[in-house]
Amino acid sequence: MALFGAVLLVDLFEWLPLGGGLMLTGLWLFVGNLGLTLDRVRPWDITARHCVIALGFLLLLSAMGLTIRLCVRSESLAAHWSVLSRT
Repeated sequence: MALFGAVLLVDLFEWLPLGGGLMLTGLWLFVGNLGLTLDRVRPWDITARHCVIALGFLLLLSAMGLTIRLCVRSESLAAHWSVLSRT
C-alpha cells in the first residue's frame, strides 16, 4: 500500500500496476488466511456464515476488477471503447 500511495504522490504512474498487484496479492492472502481459519471453526454460527459470504463477495469483486483491468488493457477492447466514447 505504501508503494501505491508513493506512486500516486510522486506521479510515477508506470509503477502503478506493481503497487496495485501487490495490494491485490495481499488482499487474496488475507482472505485465504481468514477462510482457512474459519474453516476450522465448527459449527458455524450466524456471524461466521456472514463473514464467509462477505469474503466470497470480496474475492468476486477483486477478480472482477482484475478482469476489467486486463480487458481494458487489450488493444481490441481499447479500440472498441474509443468508438463507443465518441457517440
